Amino acid sequence: MLTGSILLAAALATASGGCGPRISEPARANIAARIEAAEFRGLVIGIVDRRGRCTEGFGTLSAKRPVAPDGDTLFEIGSITKVFTATLLAAEVESGRISLDTPLGQILPVPPASDAASVTLEELATHRSGLPSLPRNLPSRNPADPYAGYTQDLLLSHLAELKLSPRPRPYAYSNLALGTLGEALAVRFGEPYAQLLSRRLLRPLGLRRTFVDVPTQLRAILAPGHSGLEPTSGWSLGVLAGAGALHSSANDLLRFLDVQLRPRGPLAGAITLTHTERRATAIPATAVGIGWHIRRRPSTPEILWHNGGTGGYASFAGFDRNAGRGVTVLTNTEASVDDLGMHLLSPADPLAKPRPLLRLPIADLERFTGGYALPGGNRLTVTRIGEQLYLAGSAGGRTALFASAPSRFFLRALPVEVEFTAPPGEKPSAMTVIQSGLPTIARRVPE
Repeated sequence: MLTGSILLAAALATASGGCGPRISEPARANIAARIEAAEFRGLVIGIVDRRGRCTEGFGTLSAKRPVAPDGDTLFEIGSITKVFTATLLAAEVESGRISLDTPLGQILPVPPASDAASVTLEELATHRSGLPSLPRNLPSRNPADPYAGYTQDLLLSHLAELKLSPRPRPYAYSNLALGTLGEALAVRFGEPYAQLLSRRLLRPLGLRRTFVDVPTQLRAILAPGHSGLEPTSGWSLGVLAGAGALHSSANDLLRFLDVQLRPRGPLAGAITLTHTERRATAIPATAVGIGWHIRRRPSTPEILWHNGGTGGYASFAGFDRNAGRGVTVLTNTEASVDDLGMHLLSPADPLAKPRPLLRLPIADLERFTGGYALPGGNRLTVTRIGEQLYLAGSAGGRTALFASAPSRFFLRALPVEVEFTAPPGEKPSAMTVIQSGLPTIARRVPE
């Protein structure tokens, strides 16, 4: 593991080329400090504006590969995939082969009387379907790959059993909804999601390094994912690929952003359709289009954006149409890069403050491991891999815990603090989870 001055030197290293003054000195200093604090391992920024495109890499790919990523390095881009799925829908709407009002039951074989049968494709694309964020029948018991093995049969079974609230349904962000949309489009047009997306969207836009499955000959340029301090495997989304299965590079995402700024070619109409505001959201000053979120705040530019996060990667893509500027930020850790992306589009937006990392002895970390019961019966599990603690919920997935004090930890992926109730050197009796200032106590489950 790189530490101290060696890590700082790596943080300041850049890939060839670079973006020069288009990345401000405060942003550069912020990135360096956050790599020093082990928040990011490697990071790439891409910018497209009226001066053209540029990319710049920071940090290192891994402890074993101490080189900076560059514009061609591949990353999992997580939920930015949803924009591609929504654009695929818009392309088929523009072609006249499908409608935003098409109900799901006309495409997927769900029972006609089920609540899901009447959900429209627009409702799926705008997070107003009423579908939960995650399916409740995930088969995987591997928190490092929570969607693995999710099949069409499992999806159809889950959709058939869902009970949805009456319309109008509020905005509620849903991975299940966009995964279902991707599968519905694949079924409607008779080819796998990855193949359909490539034929209808990726190849026409010249995106040659954007894939669901990375080809064998390009795996060497895939940045290894990291969950906290430790390397982690990638995610496999199965039938929910449309929600977050894509890998891409900064250079490809800049091509995608460039066509958002200047819609042109046979997909111009579809791209413009995705920019049209459809509904309000629960996010302050933010609406949603077909895939993109649209942020409008006083005295700041209008920004269309989406972010992404998987078990070992985080991503951001956004653009300001009036300024003609687009930005993407990719990292091979799970810590959010949203503040960097927004700051590069709107300098008035603040950068997140680096949080120093306290390294605890492995023996101290080990005593916190185990199961913890939440009120209502749900369970949290704390595990350790190497020098890293992880928190996992019963719904699947896990996230890294970072120490800020001997018994207090924080998450980088979410604004959550965790405090263990334990005398020094002893196993804790409980864990307090603090989210948005509200504490919830989880009692330790006897081993």
